[in-house]
Amino acid sequence: MKSLIQNPRTLCILALLAPLLSLRAGWYSFDRSGNLTGEPEAQDLLILQPVPDGGEPYAVGPGYQREIAVEKDTVAWSLKFEARAAGGKPGEYNHSLKLNLSTGPKARPFFLCGPILHGDWESYEAVILRKEDNASNVVYLTIGYGWGSSEVEVRNVVLTSTTEKPDPQTIRRQGHWYKGQQADAPWRERAQEMIEKNRKAAVQVRVVDREGLPVEGARVVLEQQTHAYQFGTAVATQLFRWMEEGPADPSRESSLLSGDAPGKANKRAEARANAKRYFEEIVVNFNYFVTENGLKGQAWAGDWAGFRIEDTFASIDWLLSKGLEGKGHVLVWPGWRNAPEYMKAAADNPAALEALVEAHIADMGSSMNGKLAAFDVLNEPFNNNDFMRILGDEVMADWFKQAEQFLPEARLCLNDFLLFSNGGQWTEKLDFYDELIASLLKEGAPLDVVGFQNHYRHNFLTAPERIWELCDRFGEYGLPLECSEFDVIMEDELLQAAYTRDFLTAWFAHPSTRAFLFWGFWESAHWLPQAALLTSDWREKPNYHAYRNLVFNEWWTGWEEDFTNKDGACTQRGFLGKYRITVTHNGVSKSIDNLELAKGGLELVVRL
Repeated sequence: MKSLIQNPRTLCILALLAPLLSLRAGWYSFDRSGNLTGEPEAQDLLILQPVPDGGEPYAVGPGYQREIAVEKDTVAWSLKFEARAAGGKPGEYNHSLKLNLSTGPKARPFFLCGPILHGDWESYEAVILRKEDNASNVVYLTIGYGWGSSEVEVRNVVLTSTTEKPDPQTIRRQGHWYKGQQADAPWRERAQEMIEKNRKAAVQVRVVDREGLPVEGARVVLEQQTHAYQFGTAVATQLFRWMEEGPADPSRESSLLSGDAPGKANKRAEARANAKRYFEEIVVNFNYFVTENGLKGQAWAGDWAGFRIEDTFASIDWLLSKGLEGKGHVLVWPGWRNAPEYMKAAADNPAALEALVEAHIADMGSSMNGKLAAFDVLNEPFNNNDFMRILGDEVMADWFKQAEQFLPEARLCLNDFLLFSNGGQWTEKLDFYDELIASLLKEGAPLDVVGFQNHYRHNFLTAPERIWELCDRFGEYGLPLECSEFDVIMEDELLQAAYTRDFLTAWFAHPSTRAFLFWGFWESAHWLPQAALLTSDWREKPNYHAYRNLVFNEWWTGWEEDFTNKDGACTQRGFLGKYRITVTHNGVSKSIDNLELAKGGLELVVRL
């Protein structure tokens, strides 16, 4: 395994300027609530006991914590340790740790990771980049139990600081970070079998002459034009204003124009060029989109500076004109934190609140009717439940019924987070979502699609086979499943790309899924910039190439050639979507475009 930081100069600086901070002494233990227990102890071996709800992402204990002084001018750290599942079997990665760095004993971590463990000792290494706004002179390293059933042991924990920022393209992690990461993992062969069965079909072409007699030896070329499966991205609709000469409202100029006035003209030109490139990339790479923030309640109500409804409408219309299909996000996000300001005045008036939500559904729904093919009706009801506490849980079914009145042709979707992500181990939330779907259907809600956010910014990368288990579970309702939001924060760009490839492969393979959406793709317009596919200067990251290789190479029937037999027939297989079929014989050719290859296959007779 190559060194995590592969720049010799950086290694030299590490050795000369950044002393090793050995953490084998001075560990505080803490309880389930994160409270420190007792005095710090010198321990060469940290032993962690399993916890019943280890999949709950916000639980931090019990475990160990150490306060560490930050060296002057530190820009990054390298964390090394060894770990094993004491009761696990060698080679069976069924346990995990939680490790994080924060600026306070109970502060929100700025780095989280979740290595997976087996019965043998394994070495792990990860780089942590210090954010520019992190001015703390101490950090807190926390180690807690992740998930599994066996006691876990950790030893030889070492943190190294550096004053030179590593090149993002050279950072590498060591160790295993998700089950099935290995190149020869058994799930990979099964995935290919599932894809062949679930995402391809037969194309049967019969060629006849003018008299209807079979033509033997005719060349038949199959060329895919579009995917039936939907691959998409969230769209920053506010950038569309830069597709024109300049913003209609200069007071709401994009953050792309930060800086002194003399440079504004150049920055406007740069903003227009970037916006043009941004929307062109959407058309080239995706066939599906979702509005990221432009149709959230606060943007719709005018609460957010920088968002204009005219930009949202214009960007949607432009993308639809390019042949993409769109989804709106979101009709109801039922918590005060995400509600428009005007709704908050009805906090103590249930009837008024109910009327305001209904009016909002009617307003946005009628405005988008006939434009968008799908809409997230209800977003994150597990954590955002203030409205239900006031109006009752039955109101969720009512919102779907109201949405159907104003969006009769749209697929109506449910959406929530931390179900598949974080290892897919949060039992309480999985059970909640299961029960909610069952309840909505029982109450007659017109629920069409079940959405799952997959933001891998927490500890664990979920194993592909666990993804299938959860698809099986939620697929029991007979509703299509959608990966509604996907991103991976990872300093190691190759590991980030590998997990993007493996998650997408597992998701695409399962018969219950219908679509996959990144939650953004460009660093300068991404809520988690490190997760982007393209950097601010448009460098194509490894995860960008991983995505395109799957969607436009491995899963694309680019040019398939065959010849008819004595009966004038030939059969080929292709990925579901639209095709051009060209038949040639004795210098005579005929092409037919936009032929739909659906699950049941395609049969075509061509007369030359």
